[in-house]
Amino acid sequence: MPLTSYVVELNQWNKTQTTCGANGMQAKLVSNSPSLYKPLCGFILLVAGSLTSPFTMADASCDTNLASRVGPRDYFDQKHHSTGRIDIVEKNHLTPEMLRLEKGNTSTISADLHYTLNVIPNHPAALDLASRLDKAMRSFPERYQQEVMQRSVSCYFKRAFLYTPSQPYLHYIFAIHLHRNQAYEQAAEAYARSQQFGFQNAEFSYKYGLTLFELKRYTEAREMVNLAM
Repeated sequence: MPLTSYVVELNQWNKTQTTCGANGMQAKLVSNSPSLYKPLCGFILLVAGSLTSPFTMADASCDTNLASRVGPRDYFDQKHHSTGRIDIVEKNHLTPEMLRLEKGNTSTISADLHYTLNVIPNHPAALDLASRLDKAMRSFPERYQQEVMQRSVSCYFKRAFLYTPSQPYLHYIFAIHLHRNQAYEQAAEAYARSQQFGFQNAEFSYKYGLTLFELKRYTEAREMVNLAM
């Protein structure tokens, strides 16, 4: 994906800007926190595909055009909730039965999920569901034989990060997905990014500790688990 003038709005920061680039690609960052330029710049270029990244697992045909008839809507932006549109999508296309991997609402789980992520690309529960459904389809093919993922899980995450790359909770959900698929090194990196962007609670510390344990980084793992207690 050519990235020549991609402007990243870092939440409510809007004071200074810088530009980063690699392999002929550029990203423009708007922030009042220069310490975040380097890690965020590197991550954006990873998402865009200019460097080796977890997103190289996604299909080359991953559609990164986020425009749709009713979207995109930002799950983390309160004004997008105030219109009621996100609630309508969740009520019809992200039901409790879907989250339990039981059944879809208007169609199959995968079809309703696809609609949700088309409208709300960074919906954390929907992204986590995509990860869990993908694994369930591989683990129990007969049970989920009617399900067809219209995009790869990596593609859904790629679209989410292109929309809100500095959203810490998004990095947290991505880390959980990576750990779920035994990509522990990449999961640790995603947890570290989430923490760097300001997210940490007891559950985060516990899950991060589990990943560090898998990597045999026992001292760090113990420190994380202690934070969770």
